Amino acid sequence: MDLKQTINAYQQTEDTALIDRIMEDVEEIDFTEDPTRRYVSSETSDIRITLSEPHLYIAYRIKAIREKAVKNAWYIRQPQRYAYPEINRYLSILILDCGMRIPFEPIDTDRYVLTFEINTELLYWLISKDVEIEQRFKDNHNETEYKIYRSLITKVITIEEEANQEEARIRVEVMEDMRQALAYVLKYVDADRSDREIVSYVNDAIMTRYYDIQANRNGLRRVRKSGSDRRMRPRFSSALMTVIGYEIPEWVLTKKLSEQNAEFLQKLIMSVEEDMREGREEGYNVTAKGEYVVSGAYVARVSGLPYETARKRLARIRKKLEIYSL
Repeated sequence: MDLKQTINAYQQTEDTALIDRIMEDVEEIDFTEDPTRRYVSSETSDIRITLSEPHLYIAYRIKAIREKAVKNAWYIRQPQRYAYPEINRYLSILILDCGMRIPFEPIDTDRYVLTFEINTELLYWLISKDVEIEQRFKDNHNETEYKIYRSLITKVITIEEEANQEEARIRVEVMEDMRQALAYVLKYVDADRSDREIVSYVNDAIMTRYYDIQANRNGLRRVRKSGSDRRMRPRFSSALMTVIGYEIPEWVLTKKLSEQNAEFLQKLIMSVEEDMREGREEGYNVTAKGEYVVSGAYVARVSGLPYETARKRLARIRKKLEIYSL
């Protein structure tokens, strides 16, 4: 696939062939099996891989982020984490002491304990062999142990099914957001750059865009503070502070403003109060402290004045009232 050609096609005709191919490769290619994939440093866990086509480096980045996100589903398993080594202990008893064979390979082994990946495939197989397993325990005079083992299996299979559902949900969500991020970034990439430069730009830019999409999905906004970007959940303070940026005594509004400016300000305050009651958050900027503040477009819409007129009027009011700030 010619990277530059497909980027030009997307920018000129909205042909999504490149996006479609990248997202398909994310789903279909197991990059962990690539023979060129290796750790550069055991201390940093940096990985290097050599791929046959430039677009695959974008697919590789997306897949890495997706699988990292999927690991967040571990919180579901956390309350019953003790059960996993216990199941492995019982499997070791069945295999080493009871002579039972199972069609799964351990991922680790020592003299006394075999360690298996406890997943739904293994658990379903164990349930299908429950009669045989119970008899094996009885033959070895371990009926009480069987009951404990069976209780663990029941608990863990419920957890694994829930975790699988959450992992599937995360994968779908990440793919949707990454496709949206990729579609946005490819509009602005310079196709005259080298393939290496294009890939580097796209991989950096889609991450920024993806995290913004994720933040918006979770009610977070990106704000710049002390020279770096942070994502936080914005909040309203008071309606007055949302409009002018600070608090003042109530009497100032009527005593220090003209009737026209007082009405202008009161209309904005009432609109913000209604938004706060209704849970509306559109039309606001966010301060470095994570507090909502009205935007110029919001002021123009609510006041009915032209954008520049509304923005400048509010700026003058803010400057005039600042000496009374609490």
